[in-house]
Amino acid sequence: MIILLKLGTRQGDPLGGVLFVMVYLHILHPIVATHPTCGFPSLADDTHIIGLASNVVLVFFMILRGIFNIGVFSVVNKACSLVSTGVGPLYITSS
Repeated sequence: MIILLKLGTRQGDPLGGVLFVMVYLHILHPIVATHPTCGFPSLADDTHIIGLASNVVLVFFMILRGIFNIGVFSVVNKACSLVSTGVGPLYITSS
């Protein structure tokens, strides 16, 4: 099914969230399928990408490209990243 919109929905319109999720899942589903080692916990329009740093960066830009390709412009400077090497207290040995 193809849905063409000339304008977005009004602020607070219940249809807005449904349309967003439909489009966002269309973008996210192939990325999740090709990167099974990454986790994608999401709430509304906030998505966390959990995995190896190199994969997280790649997936982040794939999501941005997907959003841009459908004509939605993401505010990149609002995006935040935290990358850890995975070295924690369990891996530190005392001498």
